[in-house]
Amino acid sequence: MTNSLQIAKLILAKTNSSMNTVKLQKLVYYCQAWHATALDRPLFEEQTQAWEHGPVVRELWDQHRYQRRIEANEIQASIPALPQDSDDVIDDVLAYYNKFTAWELEDLTHDEAPWKAVYQPKKNVVITVEKMKSFYSGRLARNEEHPKLRRCIYTYVEQDEFQVIEEAIDDETPSPALVEALKRVMSR
Repeated sequence: MTNSLQIAKLILAKTNSSMNTVKLQKLVYYCQAWHATALDRPLFEEQTQAWEHGPVVRELWDQHRYQRRIEANEIQASIPALPQDSDDVIDDVLAYYNKFTAWELEDLTHDEAPWKAVYQPKKNVVITVEKMKSFYSGRLARNEEHPKLRRCIYTYVEQDEFQVIEEAIDDETPSPALVEALKRVMSR
């Protein structure tokens, strides 16, 4: 399994830039959260903690301690060779979240349940991967704003599609409405 330093270095390489360290921490967090949600497995092994400025991976923080900006060559790790589905999720997360500033990302994480539910000043409580998956899968299920994920093991249906499917469950032969609803769901 990869570690957070490798993912941070990969993010910096993919964005081809130096980055504010707060922003880097939040992008690493979102990669972990959405990867676990979309693929049902963590992206890296270290735990994420709820710090004052949002989610932080301690091992990554130790690499950039007290720095405001960091470049890929400052991280002592190799860029990992990831499976294609993992690489796609990271690309999708970066396409969605990289447009935000460090402080906008901090605000986003502060408004979300995984951080809010566990944050205690000066305690560094762990944000579990299970909490991340629970919250972000809910966002997918409710079709709330989220990264457009090309790879996801889950398929969610809209309420109207679900009603059509539910009504047709007892049919001996599939109704045209059921077939159309299933086609829409499977084409996503």
